[in-house]
Amino acid sequence: MSFIKKHKTEIILFAAAFAVRIVLFLISLKNAGWDFWTISGGADGYADIAKNIAAGNGYSMSASAPFLPDSMRLPLYPLILAAFFFFKAHLAAAIFQIAAGSFIPIIGYKIASKIISQKNIAFAASLALAVEPFMAELSYVFMTETLFILLFLLAVLFIIDYFENQKLKWLASSGLLLGLATLVRPTAQYLPVLIIALIFWIYRKSLNKKIIIQSAVFLAIFLAVLSPWIFRNYKTFGAAALSSQSAFNLYGYLAPSTIALETGQNFQSVKNDLFKNLNLTTENLDLSNASRFKKESYKIILEHPAGLIKSAAITIFQFFTHDRYFDTFKDFGYFKNINPGIGSAKDLFLSGKIIFVLTRMLWIFLTAAFFCGIFSYYKNNGLSAAFLLFLIIVFYFALTSIITGLGITGRIRMPINAFILIFAFYGLMKKSA
Repeated sequence: MSFIKKHKTEIILFAAAFAVRIVLFLISLKNAGWDFWTISGGADGYADIAKNIAAGNGYSMSASAPFLPDSMRLPLYPLILAAFFFFKAHLAAAIFQIAAGSFIPIIGYKIASKIISQKNIAFAASLALAVEPFMAELSYVFMTETLFILLFLLAVLFIIDYFENQKLKWLASSGLLLGLATLVRPTAQYLPVLIIALIFWIYRKSLNKKIIIQSAVFLAIFLAVLSPWIFRNYKTFGAAALSSQSAFNLYGYLAPSTIALETGQNFQSVKNDLFKNLNLTTENLDLSNASRFKKESYKIILEHPAGLIKSAAITIFQFFTHDRYFDTFKDFGYFKNINPGIGSAKDLFLSGKIIFVLTRMLWIFLTAAFFCGIFSYYKNNGLSAAFLLFLIIVFYFALTSIITGLGITGRIRMPINAFILIFAFYGLMKKSA
């Protein structure tokens, strides 16, 4: 009873998150005719790689021999899935993810409590994180978001702990977790450099040998976690890199986006033409030819500066406001027979699509509240170390999303939903208090 009393808030958050995820999982299963793979298989190929690993076919997405090695997807998540798949425990893998996803609001609450003294604001933001529909759906789909967010937020929490007492164990633990998170998704691979720069700036007036050594340990642990995979890619593809994902995004999304927006052409048609021109497909893009893709991408992007500006503006707006709820609710069995386009006002109300206009407006409102929240926090508290860390993380993910061009989706924002909700609720509830 003492444990329950002490951790009542955390238990409520976990229970709410777990209940929402289980209910939506069952709704999705029923909508899919109880076909587990229809809802959990995922679209990114991680389950395919995990199946091949479990079957002894190597790290490959190929459905049959020869099993060509994959260089786009990072290894940690498929390896975890493969452990479940080896024992045919596919449902257990989904339940494991649901449980893991249910801890994310707790970590969000811990992070919020570190920077916001008002516990009611921290709880409200974390409860919103627990019940957000798209994040809940991602917890039982075999895609990287849940594991990445869990590891990433833990890494952020430990960095904040380091700022509080400058103990090496917290910074070293953060380096380990950030390395593991990067082995799930490469998005965070440049963050350690910004974190070290932040540490040096924060302690610039008292920078000493201890802080420099601690920062070096943090970076060394991060690189040590990544090095086996980088070495594998060097031996397999001749390139000492983490992934071919950036080359794919540059050539498959940003380059055609700049052309389409500057010339008025259809994005998908431009994308198809670009791959046809190089006599390549998305399937045979790997680290052995990634440099060619990047070179061509830079050339195209520089030739279309107006398109680049338009693409960046659209992507940043979509990054903060894209909710993806139309597709999410279709996965739950609702609005399956209506198209996503906006028609007349009568059509919006009769079809029910007005709901998704309102949900998009909700995220526009939350984005505005987020910016108001960070301004209000700065006005009341100044530039604390944790506050600066949050700002760096949010704008790092926002800026790196530009590479996705018109291919931006609601998934891209998921890792920073916690920070957006924390400051959005701070801006709303602090003002009304």
